Amino acid sequence: MDIKMLNDTLRAAIAEVKGLDPEKNKDDVIEMRPGKFYATVKIRNDIFRRYFGMDAGYTSTYELVQPYSYKVLRGGKETTMYFPGSVICKTEVFYKNKFLATGIAEEVRGSNKVNMTSAVENAQTSSLGRALACIGLTSHEFASADEMQGVKRKGENNDIANDDKQPEFGADSKTNKSLNVNIDLRQLILGAKHLGDLNKILTSHSDVIEKDKELKELFAKEKKRMEDGLPKTTDDEEAWYG
Repeated sequence: MDIKMLNDTLRAAIAEVKGLDPEKNKDDVIEMRPGKFYATVKIRNDIFRRYFGMDAGYTSTYELVQPYSYKVLRGGKETTMYFPGSVICKTEVFYKNKFLATGIAEEVRGSNKVNMTSAVENAQTSSLGRALACIGLTSHEFASADEMQGVKRKGENNDIANDDKQPEFGADSKTNKSLNVNIDLRQLILGAKHLGDLNKILTSHSDVIEKDKELKELFAKEKKRMEDGLPKTTDDEEAWYG
C-alpha cells in the first residue's frame, strides 16, 4: 500500500468512526456529557483492523509504580500520605514498518472496580485508545482524563475484555449488585487522597452512601481524619491494600 492509498484508507476509517450514530451504537458510543460522545476502544479497534488488517500492529510497554507513603506538611503538622501504586502503559501503533502514533495512559490500582483486579489490562486499553485517537480514529471527541470522569459506564468498563465478570457473593442478583457497589465505594473512600477526592465520591454516590450505615460512617471517619490532618491507621492501610 503506497502513501496515497494509506492516506485514503485512513481517511475512510476516520470517516466511519466519526459517522458512528450514538442512537444506533449505544453500546459503543457513550455520552460523556450532553452533546459530547466517546467511541469505545473496542469499536475503534474493530474498524481499524477491518481497514488495515494484519499489516497493522501494536507494541505496548509497561512501567509498574509500586505503592509508597510520603510525608507532607498540613497546617504545620507532618502527615503521612499513601499512594496505592499504578500502571503506566505506552502503546505504539504501526502499519508494516511505518510508525503511526503513540498513546500513554496511567491507571491507579484500586481507583475503581476494574482497577482493583485489572489495572494492567485497563492501562493497555486506555493507551491503545489514545494512540488510535492520535491518528484520527476518534468519534466526536478526543477525551481527556477530566472528560472521561463523566463517562456513564454503569459501574463497568466498556473497553476491557473481562468487563462482564462479577464476584459471586450469593444467589440473589440484587444482593450481589448491592454488595459489589458497597465494596467498590469502600475502596474508593479509603483510597481518596484528599478532601476534594472524598467530596467527588460523595457527589457521585450520595444516594448509596447516605442509605448505607457502614459507608456513611466510613465516609465521616475519613473526612474527619483528613480535616484533622491525621495519618491512616494500620487497619485503614490493610483495608485499602486488601
